[in-house]
Amino acid sequence: MGVIENQASKSTIYIFLGIIIGFLNTILFPHFLPAEKKGILDSITSASYLLSSIFSIGLPLVTLRHFPKFRNISKKNYGFLGFSISLTIIGALAGIGFLKFIFNEKVSQEYQTTFYFSLLFFAFLFRLIFSNLDSLIRMNYNTVLGVVSSNIILKIINLISVCLFAFSFIQLNTLLMIFVFGLCSPGLISLFYLIFSPGFGTNIFDFSKRVKKLNLKSDIIKTSIFGLFGSIGGVMVLEIDRIMLLDMMGFKEVGIYATAALFGVVVNVPSRSLRGISAAVISESWKNNDLNNIKKIYKKATLNLQIISGFIFLSILICSPYLFTMMKPEYSLGINIIIYIGFAQFIDALTSVNTDILMSSIYYKFQTYFVFLMAGIVILLNFILIPTYGMKGAAISTMISWSSINIIRTFFIWFKFKMQPFTKKNFKVFILLGLVYTIALVVKKFILFLPAINLILMMTFIIAIYWTIILKTNMSTDLNKKFSKMITRFNQILKF
Repeated sequence: MGVIENQASKSTIYIFLGIIIGFLNTILFPHFLPAEKKGILDSITSASYLLSSIFSIGLPLVTLRHFPKFRNISKKNYGFLGFSISLTIIGALAGIGFLKFIFNEKVSQEYQTTFYFSLLFFAFLFRLIFSNLDSLIRMNYNTVLGVVSSNIILKIINLISVCLFAFSFIQLNTLLMIFVFGLCSPGLISLFYLIFSPGFGTNIFDFSKRVKKLNLKSDIIKTSIFGLFGSIGGVMVLEIDRIMLLDMMGFKEVGIYATAALFGVVVNVPSRSLRGISAAVISESWKNNDLNNIKKIYKKATLNLQIISGFIFLSILICSPYLFTMMKPEYSLGINIIIYIGFAQFIDALTSVNTDILMSSIYYKFQTYFVFLMAGIVILLNFILIPTYGMKGAAISTMISWSSINIIRTFFIWFKFKMQPFTKKNFKVFILLGLVYTIALVVKKFILFLPAINLILMMTFIIAIYWTIILKTNMSTDLNKKFSKMITRFNQILKF
């Protein structure tokens, strides 16, 4: 658990720094860009995520399940990096033709230029590199690099682009180029890190010999296929709402929806830092048949994520209306989307590492089945709800599909492995969240100042009441220890 706590703590700090930078982006981009132009940026981002998942050819799952069998620094991990790069090149080449087809069919005529295609291609290529190589880096117990590159560096570059545009130092096309360079930066960083790391080899023949010795060829192919379909389904659930909104409504609606959805996605940020490292530890535990360690991680992760993500969800529900007053008026149409996306993300955080447990187990195929079931539900519901409710319909579809599959997956793990993550403390946290939310709504009626002041006052109130109760009741031993360490370090700094 030590490596999980260490990496998760560092990653969480960087992720929240990224949230702060992302918050500035969330305010500035809608303030200086019309919804249609913002929608172009969001569409490039969504398309690159969707296509990179398709053409990763299941490599992240192969890495998760099989890399522990290749782990050997003195042998340069038997050239696993060479295998990863080779599969990435194949995926990139296969994706070019498909990318061109999607570009011609789904992008309006005025944007069908070499400039926009180049932006989309580079965003796709380096997102693919990051997706495939970051999984290998995380399996070597390093989640910080990916977190810093995708949550700090990327967002800083995006922030620079909008600031330069705001002060008229650059035109829109230059903003787009800098923005896409930001999207490419995590892939570039991961590639250079692995190539120049002494513990990773690129000798594909060493990899082939190891595969032959362990008789893994058929299993790797099978894992790759299920990983491919699982990735397609997974990113469809994440991005298909925006793709379908673009197809059925337009860039403006995508821009509004994506901006509002960002607030909901923040709810699940803490789980990303935890899952990044826990996946490697859980995979190693399956290899050693250490179910007790997996159960321990499952319960601790669920309680801690419920407390932290619940606090974020609560804060966003109360305070997000203040933030929308700082944007262009058209963005206020998306304020209700936060509720549905935020709830879906909270349920995902609440069920914590169930995906990692299932994907690295002998029942990994069921993860693909569940993901495709989830994708089928969200697509069906989008066709039904978007024409009637617009952006709100897309958010409701995502909430229903995401939440239902997480619940099904949790029951599946309970049934197959006799492990479930909930205790009485989880029930107590739910009561506390409901209580603080009710009190905050009452207090909110009496705080009638400028939006920025209201935001500060409400956040101060929520932090004070919620975290005081959490820490005083020792709801989570891990969080109390972290808080005590923070206080000790702060006192040391003051004395120094």
